[in-house]
Amino acid sequence: MAPDLEDEEFLTDDGPLPADFPARQPQPLPLERPPADPEPREPVSVRPVQFAPFASRNTPKVSDEANLDLLMDVDMRVTVELGRTEKPIREILQMGPGSIVALDKLAGEPVDVKVNGVLIAYGEIVVVDEKFGVRLTQILSAARRAGS
Repeated sequence: MAPDLEDEEFLTDDGPLPADFPARQPQPLPLERPPADPEPREPVSVRPVQFAPFASRNTPKVSDEANLDLLMDVDMRVTVELGRTEKPIREILQMGPGSIVALDKLAGEPVDVKVNGVLIAYGEIVVVDEKFGVRLTQILSAARRAGS
């Protein structure tokens, strides 16, 4: 049941509204209908699109080497993964400085080398000028990379 607006006292920044202030009820929005089409339309011809072939005899063929040169300066993300583990949130929240997280790989076992998230090789951890590095020990074949 809607409240009777005439009995309500409305407040504004200047105080209550005058008693003769008209209360407005929300009005429904008019529905707009598209105009009726006075004349029937003519039939339209529909047919499949036909494209010209990609390779034309006048277009010079670009070598694979030239195509590869276009990509030589594109950066790729290289990731070396020591190992993984899964822990319940309870254990993660209890971690602090000095906590040890055991991984699924043994010490000395090859690490995974990934490019843009795709496993491409295995390697071993080395130290180069006091920084960590990885020596690649096995590069995966294209068939094995596609399966990972």
